[in-house]
Amino acid sequence: MHSETRLRRFRLSTAPLRAAVFATILQQHATQSSSGDGGGRARDSSGGGGSGLFGRRANVAPLRRADSLRRTDSLSGRMLEAEMLGSAFRVFDPEGKGYITEEDLGRVLTSLGQADASAQKLHATLEQAATADREGRRVLYGDFVEMMTCTEKRRYAEGENIFQEGDLPDGFHLLLSGSCEVLQSEDAERRGATEASGAAAGTGDLPTGGVVGDGGGGGASEAGAGAGGSRGPVRRVGLLSTGDYFGETALLSHAPRNATVRCLGPVEVLRLSREDFEAGFLQEGGKAPDTSSSPSSSAAATAAAAARQTLGFIQMVSCMQRSTLGQGQNAFKEGDKGDRFYIIEEGEVVVESKGVELNHLGRGDCFGELALLTGAKRNATVKCESAKCCLLSMGVDDFWRLMKRSSAVQKDLRQLGSTRGSSQEAQ
Repeated sequence: MHSETRLRRFRLSTAPLRAAVFATILQQHATQSSSGDGGGRARDSSGGGGSGLFGRRANVAPLRRADSLRRTDSLSGRMLEAEMLGSAFRVFDPEGKGYITEEDLGRVLTSLGQADASAQKLHATLEQAATADREGRRVLYGDFVEMMTCTEKRRYAEGENIFQEGDLPDGFHLLLSGSCEVLQSEDAERRGATEASGAAAGTGDLPTGGVVGDGGGGGASEAGAGAGGSRGPVRRVGLLSTGDYFGETALLSHAPRNATVRCLGPVEVLRLSREDFEAGFLQEGGKAPDTSSSPSSSAAATAAAAARQTLGFIQMVSCMQRSTLGQGQNAFKEGDKGDRFYIIEEGEVVVESKGVELNHLGRGDCFGELALLTGAKRNATVKCESAKCCLLSMGVDDFWRLMKRSSAVQKDLRQLGSTRGSSQEAQ
């Protein structure tokens, strides 16, 4: 019993680090599948290239135990390869020290949108992971590898389901190789949420009734009654290819799976457990919703709380550009064309319309989504109110790619946008 308690404590304490490693692997896959401009996550708008998560090229000596990790049949084929782990390790240790410090962990978590991690939490994470260091202050590469055995690489054969509609969510997935189809019953499709739309498929907003075919112009495909349990006929609503992530909808909405993901051939998937996903990808942040207030303000608070968790997820999976504003500088002006979506990494902004203050937003808040959702011009001016504001942003194309990729993100941002729309909060 004592050993089980220690193992559980180890897994809980090191979950933020595992989630951060998973996010770096996901970001590296996204970078590799991009246009090849060498850009990384959180690129600095000055073009400096040193401030992003993958901005610096590490000068690291070959890592020990690498050869043994190349035997992918070990641990029932679920061990992560040396190349993948070594590349992720270098994000934490770009100087090539051979170990990860509390400062390294804090830097990466901040770059992934987890700036609220306390020094106590960082210390506890490092202390549990640094089993080979007598003082518990440095995570050596061997410790790093040992910790990541809790994150599985799974192999599936053609025709196998990674999960089925109606299953309880047990993890978040990254498709390392192969392709999958997303199948959904008519009942689930009418409810409007898609567990794994897929970037390539671009299913968009399913309530409009759009159904994606197999990429060859074939339109909707009937997949038979078995793919989604006993829920009647199912239809293909999306395709997933190497580098796509999926499974976040049920985790973000705390609901059962609403689609089936079936392999179209041999597939390799990296799976992050539900516990690690919740510890690393979701931010509590902000004030608790005030349910004692009026229905309209209560709905706005609930939407804002859901959006904060979604924003934590967005920062972990998206390539964003970092920019800095001085006090009094505008992010955009009323009447401007809406071309970017923003998340506040540091500082506070004031939202104004026709000289009237509408709102104040701080770290972890977002703005600018309404103009992108509606195609309208900015209906408010957003100005840096603090001495300095650090903003993360993405362009309209990346914004819509994210919206089509994740129906959970789309739902929460649309809900937040609708609650803001009546008050012109920050379009």
